Amino acid sequence: VDTADSESHLETADSKSHLDTADSESHLDRADSESHLETAYSESHLDTADSESHLDTTDSKSHLETADSKSHLDTADSESHLYTADSESHLDTADSESHLDTTDSESHLDTTDSESQLTYTWAWIVIAHT
Repeated sequence: VDTADSESHLETADSKSHLDTADSESHLDRADSESHLETAYSESHLDTADSESHLDTTDSKSHLETADSKSHLDTADSESHLYTADSESHLDTADSESHLDTTDSESHLDTTDSESQLTYTWAWIVIAHT
């Protein structure tokens, strides 16, 4: 696997077997055996969204721009739905565990290892996918 050694170390990776696109725990570009996703971390944060199902300028009460906790905007409902997101902080095809696309709540992709650590950041920090 490129320049990784028997512990799956890669340049900026630590002793927990980090690798650019795949570590010794069978990580794959889009999803490994732990279902990792590029910009999602173990709490399923996406870009500016947090575990309380915030999306862009919305808060956990389904606020969108000038919308209050009772107001619907576009397809969002009073349970903090935004577009196709549901009350559990779902986005697009995400499920009730705040999954995004094909990832699960334990998952990371690309620069993460089996310990859910990112190449440059820990699992509790949103990664900047390069």
